[in-house]
Amino acid sequence: MGRTANTATTENALPLPLQFLAAWIGVWLGEQQARVIEYQRAENAALMERLGKRRLPLTDGERRRLAELGKALGRKALQQVATIATPDTSLRWYRELVAAKYDGSKMLRKVGQNRRREGG
Repeated sequence: MGRTANTATTENALPLPLQFLAAWIGVWLGEQQARVIEYQRAENAALMERLGKRRLPLTDGERRRLAELGKALGRKALQQVATIATPDTSLRWYRELVAAKYDGSKMLRKVGQNRRREGG
């Protein structure tokens, strides 16, 4: 006789104690990560309070990193966590980053000899 689908899944399943352990570890990791996120939010809020209404100057590398991470999160998640820039700004940075990647400016080369200033 052939195997039924029900017996095939029970043969490949983990023993119940291991299933329980895996579930417990998953819950514990989720709680730990939630505490880390809560700490980071409080730390960001304290830093933004100190900064006041002044704009935080960011380097191109910082903008690039925030843009890539913000794109991966998506607009809805950014609305909950973004403190330095609005979700629209982060996503605009990403669009500009992609546009710069494909605009071909790195491929352009100057034609002709370099012009040198003649001192005198």
